[in-house]
Amino acid sequence: MLQVFTPAGGLIRRFSAAAMVAVGAALAAVFAAFFGWLNKRTAASADAAR
Repeated sequence: MLQVFTPAGGLIRRFSAAAMVAVGAALAAVFAAFFGWLNKRTAASADAAR
């Protein structure tokens, strides 16, 4: 939307693409950390049950 009335439209588009990639990477890292923690927790409770 910004690129309509900014001369730096290409720059903005490139920046928003990079921002989306960064957000995607951050989300992936958060999910990986969460699932790692969940895995550790379930493994620990399985050990406790054994």
